[in-house]
Amino acid sequence: MSNKLSLHKVKELLESYYEGRTTLNEEKQLKRFFANENIPPEFEADRLYFESLEDYAGSLVPPNIESIVTGAIQKEEFERKERKNRIYRIVTGTSIAASLLLFFVVGWFIVQNRYSNQLVDTYTDPQIAFEQTRALLQKVSKNMNKASKELQYMSVISETMEIMEPINQLPMQLNQASRVSALEDPLSRHNR
Repeated sequence: MSNKLSLHKVKELLESYYEGRTTLNEEKQLKRFFANENIPPEFEADRLYFESLEDYAGSLVPPNIESIVTGAIQKEEFERKERKNRIYRIVTGTSIAASLLLFFVVGWFIVQNRYSNQLVDTYTDPQIAFEQTRALLQKVSKNMNKASKELQYMSVISETMEIMEPINQLPMQLNQASRVSALEDPLSRHNR
């Protein structure tokens, strides 16, 4: 096709273009037509639109956008897995430490009782000894329950981190939306 387009052909191409039915070759013809300085006034809005496309052509989407997005996704997935692994290691380590401490304390009491030379009755009344023992065991039970509840908070923290994951992605999605709105701006001027 020649460099000169008839006005009728330009109208047909524009209609196809705005309906998304043009080929790359037809779009290049339209760009060449609107790059010309002698444009009829009826096509002024379209000329501004195509001119703005040229202005935005390289500035909105970098050529390596796919690798940038893929890298960001992979980084986020890696960090999420690291957070889960870190929490798991903390909970596991704390559980092991608590178990070892319990074994050492029980072992110490067994060794102390087994190797003591002399058994001494500290209470003369068995009822008082029973009450003191019961109070001591209740205190130990209460402290063990408190420690167990604190470990449960770790799983709540982990679940909360997973729930908040979409919120962490919100700034990236807003950035993409602003880029789309920048592209829509020239279209809205044309539709007026």
